[in-house]
Amino acid sequence: MRTDKGEINLTQKRQSSSLLSPQARGGDIAEGGFQYQFNSTIAQIPNWLAQDGFTEMIREALGDAEARFFVPSVGFWYELVEYKNHHLKASKFWEEIEHFQKIDGQAPNTYQQFMLGCKSVAEELVPITNALKRVRDPYSFYNTAQQIQDISYTDFVEVVEARNKSKDIADFLFLKVRFKLDSTDAESHPRGLFTEEMKRYFPEFNKLSGEVTNAAYTELIELVKSRRNKPIYRHELEKAIWQEMKEKDRPEPTIKIHTEHDANTDKGPDGCLQFDWKSIFGGPNRNFPPAEEWNRKVVSQLQSTKKWLISTERSRHIHLNGHRRLSASIAIGSIFSAVAGFTIGIETRDGIWWTNSHAKEDTPDYQWQQSIDGGPAGEIAVGISILKDTANEEVERYLKTKHFQGKRLYLFSSMALQSDNQANRAVQKAKSVIQELTSKTQAKKIHLFFAGPAQFALFLGHRLNTLGEIQCYERISPNTYVPTVLIET
Repeated sequence: MRTDKGEINLTQKRQSSSLLSPQARGGDIAEGGFQYQFNSTIAQIPNWLAQDGFTEMIREALGDAEARFFVPSVGFWYELVEYKNHHLKASKFWEEIEHFQKIDGQAPNTYQQFMLGCKSVAEELVPITNALKRVRDPYSFYNTAQQIQDISYTDFVEVVEARNKSKDIADFLFLKVRFKLDSTDAESHPRGLFTEEMKRYFPEFNKLSGEVTNAAYTELIELVKSRRNKPIYRHELEKAIWQEMKEKDRPEPTIKIHTEHDANTDKGPDGCLQFDWKSIFGGPNRNFPPAEEWNRKVVSQLQSTKKWLISTERSRHIHLNGHRRLSASIAIGSIFSAVAGFTIGIETRDGIWWTNSHAKEDTPDYQWQQSIDGGPAGEIAVGISILKDTANEEVERYLKTKHFQGKRLYLFSSMALQSDNQANRAVQKAKSVIQELTSKTQAKKIHLFFAGPAQFALFLGHRLNTLGEIQCYERISPNTYVPTVLIET
């Protein structure tokens, strides 16, 4: 567009997703009037910190505030927040939603969520915000009741369409927009609001004195004020909040990982890193995908997560829950290995078993029965089974169908594992036997078959370093296996 002087007006052409757009530069124009937005952003930080994937934030860039999160399956996604310190009329409300849509359309697959905070909305909009909350909050509960989901969603769309808005807008609202209404405390009691949010997400905050919590608030305020339109990293936010507190009063720096195997299972603890492995779980019929998908879904996601944890100097203390195939447990243990400085706690029926709970003098011994057979080829097959000796006969039959020529090592124990200490002792003894055989045969590759508890699979993977390339297998049916993850140790 040209002005009267014949010059091109670039402001008119810039897109909503540009950092030079009029909307993004609003802070340059009215910084002094944005105290409400600033206070609301400070109160949002505890929510972000409670999510293990939260990596960094910025304020006054494209929105009042934005946060960046690591997600194993996609890499990174963003959340954008806009705050309005007044009652929002319908015209302004839809203007904000359209602005969100433009950003989302111009930067596809970038923003997972948009949030609009204000004191209240026009009366004609209340049915929409109420219907959205009423349908979306319990929506996942009805994963196995598709008809209930469909009917409820159709009713929500009708509520939106009754306000002369399209189904596309209804879809966008449902999938990507959150509302935070009646946020008057951000204006009148910002310190109290921040403190309450910290207590909600970090129970440790309840035990601290007012002097300490006030110091945390003050340090955080100073940090965020000093970084307008510049990234603020997670470790900087944590340092500002926790630096005045004694080590024992700070939250334990543990990364929560949940592996999802079925659409009907829960999503794991709040704020955890979610690994969606439904497609490789195989279902009750064990219809497993090709090994390439195992490596792309399991190995690649775990490696990118490890790289992110190390590059951002996050905790190497992992709490693992959920369900997964044994191959995936081995892969988790191997990639978050002991030699890389990781410790893993896996949820079991007997509580959490930790990979760094080593055997002690009073730890019960663990006995393996072993047999070795086959020729001197450059690859070996290792079958390990606990309680039920399926590996020896079944793996042997499978290997014969594949004309395998290498050495075969079979380890079996009829002993149930009693503790994480004993599991580590069992792994140590099993690895010693495997290591001795690979050294004698100069084997470059191990074909690993395992039948037993998931915690042993995890512990074994955790200490498989120095053994070379390991191809894992899953059992489909008697005498039949398929290759899954390929591990480089």
